[in-house]
Amino acid sequence: MDARPTVCRAGLPHTETGAAPSESAIPSPTLILGLELAVALAAEPRVHDATVSAVGFDAEGALWTVAGRRAVRWEGDEPHLSFGGVRELWAPGTGPVVLAAADRLIVVDPNGDRSLEAPPTLSQLVRGPKGQLAGMLPRPSRLWRLDEEEDTPLAVELPCTDGRLGGIDGRGRAWVSCRTMGLVVTDEQVVAAPWPEPTEVSPDGRWGVRLEPDQSTVVDLHTDQPLGSVSATGHQVRWSADSAAFLLGGAEGWVRVDTATRAVTALPALDAPAEAAVAIGADGQLVVARGAAVDTHDPMGRQLTEWAGHRWVPHLLAAGAAGDWALTADPRELVIWWHRDRPTVRIDGSALPDPQARRRHPLERSAVGHAVVDAEERVAVVALEKGMALVIDLATGQLLHALPLDQPPDATLGPHRSLDVEARPRDNAIASCGPGAHLGPRVVTPRLSADGRWLTTLGWWGDASLVQLWDLSRGEVVRLWVFDQRTNLVGSLPDERVVVHAGDKVFALGLGAEKVLADGVAEVRLGDGTVWVRGRKETWRAVDGSQGSPPEPSCASPTTVASPEGVHLARGVVRFMDTAPAP
Repeated sequence: MDARPTVCRAGLPHTETGAAPSESAIPSPTLILGLELAVALAAEPRVHDATVSAVGFDAEGALWTVAGRRAVRWEGDEPHLSFGGVRELWAPGTGPVVLAAADRLIVVDPNGDRSLEAPPTLSQLVRGPKGQLAGMLPRPSRLWRLDEEEDTPLAVELPCTDGRLGGIDGRGRAWVSCRTMGLVVTDEQVVAAPWPEPTEVSPDGRWGVRLEPDQSTVVDLHTDQPLGSVSATGHQVRWSADSAAFLLGGAEGWVRVDTATRAVTALPALDAPAEAAVAIGADGQLVVARGAAVDTHDPMGRQLTEWAGHRWVPHLLAAGAAGDWALTADPRELVIWWHRDRPTVRIDGSALPDPQARRRHPLERSAVGHAVVDAEERVAVVALEKGMALVIDLATGQLLHALPLDQPPDATLGPHRSLDVEARPRDNAIASCGPGAHLGPRVVTPRLSADGRWLTTLGWWGDASLVQLWDLSRGEVVRLWVFDQRTNLVGSLPDERVVVHAGDKVFALGLGAEKVLADGVAEVRLGDGTVWVRGRKETWRAVDGSQGSPPEPSCASPTTVASPEGVHLARGVVRFMDTAPAP
């Protein structure tokens, strides 16, 4: 039987919840026409399925990116050429592109690609204006160098352990900085540089930027004479292909500096250097990698690309059994509700207030993406790392409640009771599910009743663990239990009680009185409605129910769910696929 062509629906209009609109600088009139053209040509970012670690351009102006150890050359908005196993990229917009992959360097040249043997530990890759290739080798710190006409590379040992390679100038000198000294390396000779600060060399080898603590100085490397300084400082430099300008990134963000005049332009729309990879194109436009997306900015820093999906690599929280809706989240606490026929809804968790409560242990944090859905698919609850739970209406995608989990256990939170428990045996504090694995974060997954009315969550305040029972119709706590030891939410029983492992005791908690199921417990498991416990060096025993045997611990991430047929998450968006047979 023939099937209908696959139909993808994505990019529907969206609404934003919890985030204020960002402000952008207004471009000068001379840029308006160019901006309108740029927006038309680059309406969406280039989105990958992995975090982008490097960006650059080749001599023809094509964008190169590295994401998930795969280098890609883009033609417009489409990937055109790719190389796997890439750990580093050199692509400043001049000459061939150089890739470091495993134990080889790949030189991508329109006249023919070359593959050269290179040490697998080679890093800080650069190419000089005369075709020289260089990088740094660790332990001991050495400068690795291969000249254009040579077949055998040199490895020059340096008098330091943490050398930073700034580039190769037009005179063939490699500039290296150590903690307290600057070095100039020519062939096999190592001499002191004229100054101790790091020097970043332009692609044409003519200019250098001397990175001083309170300013940055542009230097003519033909004469080693300073041309002038700017008050901006930083630790990262990105040059334009013609060396006429460079970006300087530091603790306060990025600025653009004109090499000849030293004129400085602040670029507040760009992320901090630690957060994004940045490059300058031949037309002066900037590309900025944010997570898995590469955005385009004009020369003044104004963002030209818009995106209704995730810029950071998302995961699927939940999806409808009929394949008509889905919930996704990313590490920046952006939650998106997608629907086959309705506008998407974005809930920016990062814009919500942070309770800022102190956790007792780094594992005791709710990570964004722990989600539960009621049996009738009416509401979903998503836990955020900041200690909040989002209650989302699955019919509309709207945020019903943002519940603060980390609050002082006082009377304002409703009836509460403190329960004393002993510390849990040290060697079984976290159930193991394989070498080096643990189940730490999954125990904070909220527990939702089948009818979607009652929610049990785990919060912290100081040294106390808080188990909260919420009435979701009102968004209020109706019961609160306070424990002075680390506490896990193990799961739910068929009668809607929640099994809690606090210290060395196991409780069943609900609207009625709490019940102690067992004490002296080191580990607890729940399967088929039966609670299984064991103490230190003891065998498993059932304490509530008697079905089967204790289940094996699962190493599967609680934030990962299987996609139903017709729901596809890729490159930051959910697409609903219609593959029903033709009538």
